[in-house]
Amino acid sequence: MRRNVSAFIIVVSLAVADQVCAVADFSVTSEATKTLDSTITHVNYVKQWTLTATDVNDADDKIDSLNLDLSGRVFVSYVSGMASGVLGYVNVTGDSQEVVEVVSVRTNDDDDEQLHVRIDNITGSSSVNGYLLTEIFLSASSIVTDVKSQRSAEVVIQDGVLVASDTDEELQLELSRSSSVYVSSDGTAVSLKQLKLELSDTASLQFNVDSVTISEDAKLEAHDSSSITVLASSFKADKLELDAEDSGTICIAAADVTASSYDGEEASKISMPESSNKYDSTGSFACEELSVPAREPKCMSSSCPSNSTSTNASGSSIVAVGSGSEVAGDTTASTSAVADESTSSSTSGAGLRYAALGFDAALVVGLSLGGML
Repeated sequence: MRRNVSAFIIVVSLAVADQVCAVADFSVTSEATKTLDSTITHVNYVKQWTLTATDVNDADDKIDSLNLDLSGRVFVSYVSGMASGVLGYVNVTGDSQEVVEVVSVRTNDDDDEQLHVRIDNITGSSSVNGYLLTEIFLSASSIVTDVKSQRSAEVVIQDGVLVASDTDEELQLELSRSSSVYVSSDGTAVSLKQLKLELSDTASLQFNVDSVTISEDAKLEAHDSSSITVLASSFKADKLELDAEDSGTICIAAADVTASSYDGEEASKISMPESSNKYDSTGSFACEELSVPAREPKCMSSSCPSNSTSTNASGSSIVAVGSGSEVAGDTTASTSAVADESTSSSTSGAGLRYAALGFDAALVVGLSLGGML
């Protein structure tokens, strides 16, 4: 009996050790912070991280989950044509070295396919403040199934990032605190097994797609004072559950809302203004479409000087501007642009250019539409 117990303990211990020592699907390496001579306001420093597959021969190595704990502004984009084994890049730009270096990029020990980008905890009586832009470039299209945003950032998720057409997959977005997320895929038809949009605190979500078709459960939850706005021509689900609690609101702008099973609470906080079948919803407020934020640094709090009047509404990366040099040491590097006008991206239909900023370990750092270099 004692021998069996000992064997059981060994087996359990090995299983636990295997979980604890699980290797992430990718590794993260960073370059030194660089200064930039930029024509765009608040773009003075940049830092880059490279996300590399753990096994370049393993096609299953991927990044399908994003955990964002950020302030300022965030853009997430799909980019084709990256080097073999590179799963993506993270660029952080800001108006000071202190702002840029407060951001960390890491893997998650509990989820080997999750990218965690966060502002590190700050000690002392005052916190870091300034203008910050975080750009995440992913090499695989339509692969992200889970996004968490849990601070005050304005997050723009561009076309080609989220899973869109896979009847075996679930897409889950979980937003909290004062995060504002814009899913900008108005030309994409979403067809999935399950959809879950869960918001709390004062978070807001604008989910802009062509249409939504869910073969099983679609669950939208707006707690506290959060808000969900779905902009689509149609919204169809086998089971549609809408939960607007406290001061939360849910608005679906589709002209066709169809569900085999519907459950909505509270009715007055749910609006389907364009749909002929409103089920038991009684809200009559309009689904307001907000402009997608410009791709430029944003103040991390409400105490910065007045916002920049310069804009980058094209959605192109702004780090491929001017020249760069390392903050520490004497090594300098000039910015050069490697033209590849045939490269496609969800950012725009226009030709794009990959830009090398002189980082020792990377050829590709960002994207720039014509006129931004």
